[in-house]
Amino acid sequence: MYTIKLTLKPYLAEYLQKRYPAGEPGMVKLPPSSRLYEMVYDSLRKRPIGEKEEGNVEVILPDPKRQGGARVTSRTNFISRQAKGRIASAVYRMYWREFHLFMSRRVHVYGDRILDAVLLFISVNGLTQSNEDMLLKNYQRMQQREKKERIDIHFSAKKS
Repeated sequence: MYTIKLTLKPYLAEYLQKRYPAGEPGMVKLPPSSRLYEMVYDSLRKRPIGEKEEGNVEVILPDPKRQGGARVTSRTNFISRQAKGRIASAVYRMYWREFHLFMSRRVHVYGDRILDAVLLFISVNGLTQSNEDMLLKNYQRMQQREKKERIDIHFSAKKS
């Protein structure tokens, strides 16, 4: 088994570990069908001499035998700082996308109060690092952006 380490914000690290558990604390096993798996696999490079890895999340790398031997993972188990940044950004977007979809469904379809839906998101996903104020403020900012976009669309349609 080969792994790489990523440095993520604590709430993102916890989210990724809960979403894709690998059985051991701090480790993540991405399913081959996920976009994140493809990003990690495509970012693998040969490790520079003397380069050390640091991070709070270990990602289990794909088994080279199952990949048709296209890339020998034991030699290409390094991801550059820039690629790690892109992967961290993808995890960030994935977290918030899932949160906003969950909130929209709970608030608009099931009629939950916003705070109840936020607390439900935290409990359903087993998150301890995600703070309800952070999630609530983010959802409210998204609602304000959507409201502004609806107003802009409404006024631009009247001018036409």
